[in-house]
Parts: sequence; structure tokens; C-alpha cells
Amino acid sequence: MWVRAVWQEGTRIFEDVFPLVWVDEREKRIRWPRSKEAHHMENHTLPSENWLSFTLIKVKVKNGRSVVMFNGKPGPPSIVLHTSNVLDGCQAFFKSEFVSW
Repeated sequence: MWVRAVWQEGTRIFEDVFPLVWVDEREKRIRWPRSKEAHHMENHTLPSENWLSFTLIKVKVKNGRSVVMFNGKPGPPSIVLHTSNVLDGCQAFFKSEFVSW
């Protein structure tokens, strides 16, 4: 399963799609591999102790549903159309010849 999330690295804000197992919503952290990102994404590798850790700002989409916030609290999810196309495109990108790790 995939997730689209926003996180902070130092003073910079990032948003991307990556495996759901890399997100700890309870601790408000995401984990990111130090190397072989494409391999870890493709295999949905569980984070290890030596992975980088960043502050999670919010999860936008997971399991094909968007997380809608009302006054800072999760509201009812709404279906996101074409989510699978976005995720398929992301997977294809990481398998493409344009990405060299």
C-alpha cells in the first residue's frame, strides 16, 4: 500500500508518494532509506534503525482515500479518483531508465 504525505527536513517541506510502512502516524515521523530508495520502494521494505527519520506534517492520501481535515481533525474520507494511476505512474518512474540511484 502507498501513501502520499508531507514532511519536513530541516527548514524544507517535501511531499511525495512512498510505501505506507514508512509512516508512523502515531509518532508523527516518516522513515527514509539512506540508499537504494527504488529497491526499498518496490519491495515495501520495513524501515530499519539506520534509516533517516523526519517529521510528518500530514498524510494526504492512503489506500485510495483522501484524508480530509476539519478544524484540525480527520473528517469523513472522500474517494480520490485515479489514485491508482498516480501510484502506477510513480512505480513506473522508479523503474524507468531516467532514475539512477
